Amino acid sequence: NQKDGFQDTRAGGSSRVSRVWPTEKLEAEFEACQIKPQMLTNHPARETVLLKDSDKQLVEYQDTAFTTGLRASLKRCNDLLLNTEITHPKGLHKSSFIYCVFNRGSFDFGGRFYVEWQNIRSAERSELAFDGVPTVEIDYAGLHPYLSYAELGLKLASDPYEHSQFSRAQMKSMFLVMVNCANETQALRAYKNPETNKPVPFAVARPILEAIKTKHPQIAGAFCSDKGVSLMRKDAEIARHVIDAFVLAGKPIIPVHDS
Repeated sequence: NQKDGFQDTRAGGSSRVSRVWPTEKLEAEFEACQIKPQMLTNHPARETVLLKDSDKQLVEYQDTAFTTGLRASLKRCNDLLLNTEITHPKGLHKSSFIYCVFNRGSFDFGGRFYVEWQNIRSAERSELAFDGVPTVEIDYAGLHPYLSYAELGLKLASDPYEHSQFSRAQMKSMFLVMVNCANETQALRAYKNPETNKPVPFAVARPILEAIKTKHPQIAGAFCSDKGVSLMRKDAEIARHVIDAFVLAGKPIIPVHDS
């Protein structure tokens, strides 16, 4: 069964993605064959290096030494994961297939790695085991602030989100919004209360925005300049080095953006 989605361009409208689900006949066929999720795998030719345009649509590209090298790197990682039994005490099953997405029609932007295990809560990820061995998730705290300072040859000596008036969650949310937006108005509109995930009035968001600017005057050029997509490219390259090192050591690894 299939129900086509649609894009609602009205202010406050609600779009819907296309949905596909099995018929009862197909479900019965799968049940009769005793097919289980762990029996399914990806086609060996499935693309792992994806390029999207500014509208987030996939676009064709000509291979380069970079893309072929990255694809080979991902194949080694996916081959290792394919031969790794990933288990969860709650019986969760997700695809361990890793792929990489670049944005705006350029391999200079984006480049983050994606895998379905990213979509479960961090507390649940902590219960994953690889071949019966417990796993640990290491987070690069404040990665984009540290990268922004490092680009200028500066060193960030303290928690980039600590503030006497606003919570760490508020400061972090606003910082990330500011590096990902092109101007302050866009940032104020994009900021959401980190507890409710709902927009707030400009009068509430503005003081937090100003607090970020006051706390980080050295990297003022990084704010409201659409820099986030290039910072993402850098953290993706760091992630690739980590992945390659683990695969070389024969140890399975799953990336979760900047952890």
